[in-house]
This record gives sequence, C-alpha cells and structure tokens, in this order.
Amino acid sequence: MRIVHLKEAFFVSLTLALAASGLAVDMRSRRPASAGVEAATSTGPGARFLERSVFCPGARGRRVSRTLSVHTSHSQEVRVAARPWNESPAPVDGKMLWLPGADRQAVNVVGSGARVTAASVVGWPQSSRAGGRDAAAPGGAGASGCSPVASDRWYFPLGASSAGWDERIMILNPFPDEAVARVTFAAERGPKAGDTHEVAVPARKSVQVEINRMTLPVLSLAATVTVRRGRVVAWKTVFLSHGPKRSPHRLANLKGRLRADEPATGGALFSLGATDTSAQWYFPDAGAGPGRSTTLALMNPAGEPATATVSLLGRRAIAQPPGLVDVTVPAGGSTFIPLKAPEARRGRVRSFSAVVASTGGVELVAERSMSYSTDELRGVASEIGATVPSRRWSLAPAATRPDADDVIVLNPGPQDAVVDLEVFRPSRRGLTPSRLQGLVVEAGSRRTIAVARGGRAPSVVVVRSSAPVVAERRAYSPGYRDVASVMGEPLPLGTD
Repeated sequence: MRIVHLKEAFFVSLTLALAASGLAVDMRSRRPASAGVEAATSTGPGARFLERSVFCPGARGRRVSRTLSVHTSHSQEVRVAARPWNESPAPVDGKMLWLPGADRQAVNVVGSGARVTAASVVGWPQSSRAGGRDAAAPGGAGASGCSPVASDRWYFPLGASSAGWDERIMILNPFPDEAVARVTFAAERGPKAGDTHEVAVPARKSVQVEINRMTLPVLSLAATVTVRRGRVVAWKTVFLSHGPKRSPHRLANLKGRLRADEPATGGALFSLGATDTSAQWYFPDAGAGPGRSTTLALMNPAGEPATATVSLLGRRAIAQPPGLVDVTVPAGGSTFIPLKAPEARRGRVRSFSAVVASTGGVELVAERSMSYSTDELRGVASEIGATVPSRRWSLAPAATRPDADDVIVLNPGPQDAVVDLEVFRPSRRGLTPSRLQGLVVEAGSRRTIAVARGGRAPSVVVVRSSAPVVAERRAYSPGYRDVASVMGEPLPLGTD
C-alpha cells in the first residue's frame, strides 16, 4: 500500500482531463444531441425564447410513489410544463418546483425561457404476507436524474440475474414513431453469445424489461441497450431482497463484515444509464469498513481489452493500492472490484472517493454500488460516475423527507477549492446558510457536508466552487428504510 502525500503522480494523470474541462462542463464529444426543440425567436428587443425537453422515468410496482423536482438557477421568468402529466406551465424562476403524484407515467419536462434540470425520487413500500416478507415485492427507495438527451445506446455496468436480485430496465420512447431496442448482456469473461433480445417500444410509451426472465442466473451481468430504429432513454431498477442469510452475490452484501445473526442489507437501486464511454470516471462517495462496503463495476464495450487504474482519495491523502493498478477488463466484458479501506498514517481511511482512469487507451463505463448498515444509514444505492469536474453543480433531492441528507464534494485537482452551497426548497428563493459557505476542500481530497437532518422538506442544492470539483448527494429515507444517491448535474458558468 502506498500513500502519495504530495499527490504529484495523481495530478499528472488528471491534467489532460481537467484542462479539457476547464471552466466549462460536460463537453463530451460523442454526447447525443438533445431531443428537445431549441429555437430562438424575437419576442421583443434582445429577448430570446428557449425550449428544451428533459425526459423523466415512470415508476412501476405495487403502491409505488414518485415525485419530480424541477429547478433553474435563472432569476428571470421561467415557466415549466410537465407533459402529459401536467400541461399547464408553472413559474419556477430561481426556485424549485416540487411535483408529487407523478407515479407510473413517464414525463417530458419542458422549460420556456431557460435551461431546467429535473430528477425523480421513487419509493417502493415493503409489502408482507402472513409469516414473513413478500420476496416478490421488496421495498426500497431510489433517486435518478432525468435525461436531457435521447440516445441510440445505453450502458449499465452493474447487474445480475442471480437469486436475491430483481433487475429491470425501463426504456422510454418519447418520439411519435415506434422504436426497436436490443438488449444484450456481458459477463466477466466477455459478451454472452446469442443472449440478445429485441424489444418494441411504442411511440411516446415506455416498456419495462425484466432481466431475470431474459437470461439464466448469473452473478455479475452488465447490460447494453442499443436502438435499431429511433432513440430512447433508459433507466435501471434493481430490488435486493432482505433475508436472514447473505446473498451469494458479491454486490448484495458487506463481504463478511456483518455479524452472523445480522440480516443482509436490501433495498432498491435506481439509476439512469450512461450514453457513452469515458477515459475518466469520478465517484465522490465511497467507503469500506464496519457497516458499509463499495464495489465498482467496470464495463468495456470495445472489441479489445482495456486496463484501468483506481485511485482512492481521502481527506488528506491519495492511496494507490497495488491491486487497483492496471486492472484488466476483457473485450466486450465487465469486471467487479470490491474496494477496501486504504491505510494511512492514522489508520485506515473508512470514507473516501474513487477515481477510475483508463490506462490503455480503451475507454470504459463505470458504476459504483454501496451497501450500508450503520446507525444512521441502511440500505443500498448505485450510481453511474461523473466524467468531468465542474465549478458549478445542481444536486437534486435523493429523498422526500430524509433523516440524513449529505452532499459529498470531491476535489481531484491540484488546487484547494472553496465551495458555497445554496439550498432551494419548494417554491422558495435560494437560502445561503452561513455554515454552508466558504467550505474548503483540499486538493486531492473529499468532504462530506450535512445539508439537513431530521426529516426536513426536500431541496435542490447548487454547489459553486472556486476550482473544478465533482459533487454527489446521498440521503436516507426512513419511510422506506433505504438509502439513495444521485450524481450532480454539472452546470455551465454564467447561468445566474
């Protein structure tokens, strides 16, 4: 185990990525164009009109609850319509719009006047029968950002079809013509030959694909959704069953850190897929030790093997464990990496961030799974990583009324970052509590910031930083006894 205190080696490896991002954000060269309509028309001297679609998933299940959050940091008049659920535009200028009761239906959020961001918070109550839990309908909570794009390809690195896992992929076609999607799978040794399934997605409808019914039981299974005709948006839901025994799947338990009489952690995973590969993936929230574990899932869609190196960033040091250097990911396959707490001068670092860097020239897709069993947090969560740092982030709520609500900020760059947080609650102007201003995140480190405790109302948090950082949000929902996380949405500068 080697701790690099001066951080030079790590910063050199990130120089190109940070230079490419600069002060702008999300300039991925192959990112699909927005499926919304962008037009500029004159409504007066110097006035502009901008309309953009953001696609939000529906939710399925018994007694499912779903709520949408919509936000814009613009102080000018902005009106939002959530179609077809709510056709009447509502003003959200410089505020947060909270739309409960959306439930099953997929929603197209359209903002007039400025760009908006949207996210979905979903809860599935645990159902039970006489004599025990109902394994067919496990409960849990999740949160996912809505997508500003529709694409012809979606990647899901983390998955399984084994006992204890119930994985489903929801495919939304927001356009007026039918789409035909193809779902393929990849195991640790490579793609599963002949395991391809075609799905017709009607116009302006969504379909749900139940993975367990499409393939034989496999402990580690990545999935790709490609479109033969049209463009779609795809999300993943995984239900992990509770039970007195640990699941054999490496991602569904704490790798032996639970007591023998303690139940395995269960809950729901809910995330938007990735539309492209990248040479860098950032995960602000990770950890290992009593009561929590982290696993990284790496997926290689290319036709040649890839190699990746994982760096772990704590409060004051960067760890580069030898086992995380030049990890091989087979061509067309995937691999899973359980993370261990790195050693430091004062003992093991239990809370850290993870950065995945492609080292062989072949880009990857990376997803992180976390499992919690502590006094404050319990349940499971997963999230696709961020690909670029930014100086501004919009963080949607991860729970409706969380008991614990944290923002985790990762600073992968060579300069200390000073961050300010602004909190937007439903239909209210932004609040800037003094305790959330002027917070220092040292170079090559991370910081956890408590936004609220004790069931406060939901909020959107905007992070502003003096240097490029990556931000993520994590919350615990006591009503569903599950933790959820949502990666931040990078914002362009100068949008206030």
